[in-house]
Amino acid sequence: MTQQANRLRSEIRELQAGRQQLIRQREEELALRDQAIAEREALLQQLEAQRAFLAQEVQSLEREFQGLRQGNVALLRNQALVSRAFRIVDPTVAPQVIYRLLLEANRVAVQEILPDADDLDQQVIDITNAEVERLVSQIRDGQEYVVRILSAGNYVVGEPCVVAGESCIQVFAAATPNQVVFLDGETVASVSVDPSTATDEELLDRIRLLVAASQFRARQAGILLDMPQVSDGRTQTLISFLRQVKQYNQPIEIQAIAADVTYTAGPVRLELVAVQNGQILFGTGQSPALFAPQPDFPPASPEQSESDSNSSGRSDPERNNQDQPN
Repeated sequence: MTQQANRLRSEIRELQAGRQQLIRQREEELALRDQAIAEREALLQQLEAQRAFLAQEVQSLEREFQGLRQGNVALLRNQALVSRAFRIVDPTVAPQVIYRLLLEANRVAVQEILPDADDLDQQVIDITNAEVERLVSQIRDGQEYVVRILSAGNYVVGEPCVVAGESCIQVFAAATPNQVVFLDGETVASVSVDPSTATDEELLDRIRLLVAASQFRARQAGILLDMPQVSDGRTQTLISFLRQVKQYNQPIEIQAIAADVTYTAGPVRLELVAVQNGQILFGTGQSPALFAPQPDFPPASPEQSESDSNSSGRSDPERNNQDQPN
């Protein structure tokens, strides 16, 4: 009798243990299910937020496009009202420098939105104190920065809130260390051409592609004034270069190289050179040692020689190391 009772007690304990295990498993399954549901709900909220953001972006772009079609957009979102490169030597003057920069940005905004305004000092821009304090704190470390004041939205000529005398043009600030991006002589972009088969228009298209690729790389590198200037900027210089390209009846590579040291502030100045097997054949630059034609190559045209002799030399970007913007 006692043995049977013990066996029954043992079976009861096993059943209870099994029941507890099933309960724990069930609870774990419910917890996992609840976690999965919470994660799905969080994902749905995230997707909904993204959808709402994208919808706002689409509406903003539609308004911007409509404004551009009507020709009445004064300021575009992310448009720089003012951009200056400077280094703060005395940290105590940083607030004054930013204040003057904001005054200049305000005048630009007034001129763009109210072209006939008599009072250019009417305050129209609005920036938070926290944004200004953050900017002041960032630029007072002694480094050289490029500081931009940018429009936070799209605003039209005669913006109603500005006409009503409100400070409603939302702006924000961006400060970027003014660092070397391209070294003098560095290849920025290149294209291959075969002058023996290409038409004049096709060669010109390759040059356009080269300049566009250079601008894209400059923009990706963070250069602010990213529109390249080729050589001395004269059309005749480019024409002379293309004439030389046409005379060379073999496939070559045309490279756009930095004409001087290029900083974050820009601008981007380029020289074009024709290269084959790593050797420079000719180019748009003024350095005879670097761009002299090879002995077997036909001499440059008179137009090219005149262009070279009348062109100015290279110069480094202007940099202001004093406690005020350029």
